[in-house]
Amino acid sequence: MRKMSGLEKEIEEEIKSKILIVKEGGGYLYHSDHSVPLSVSFENYKYVIELVKEYGKY
Repeated sequence: MRKMSGLEKEIEEEIKSKILIVKEGGGYLYHSDHSVPLSVSFENYKYVIELVKEYGKY
């Protein structure tokens, strides 16, 4: 989650590197395992969701 406070490039690298691994075999659902920190802007959170939709497609 700390990467969600960073630049778009950093956010994309984090999401892409994780999603492509965990979605193998099917059944992965993205979620925050805790509340989103106050340091994460709404714009960054929306960007995360866009990336999850892009990289998380089966």
